[in-house]
Amino acid sequence: MSEPRTHAHEDLVHELDSVQDRIAVLERSIGRLTAVVGDLERVLPRVVDRLDARTD
Repeated sequence: MSEPRTHAHEDLVHELDSVQDRIAVLERSIGRLTAVVGDLERVLPRVVDRLDARTD
């Protein structure tokens, strides 16, 4: 009986490692998206000002 439990335990450990890897990927993606949002927050006011100047 201990053999199936050992195999099941190894499967769970492997699955946990996989989930942790996916979480790390998501964290990096969130970091990149946060940087993009910051860039947009800096740039968009200038873009809006330029567009407003063209319509005047």
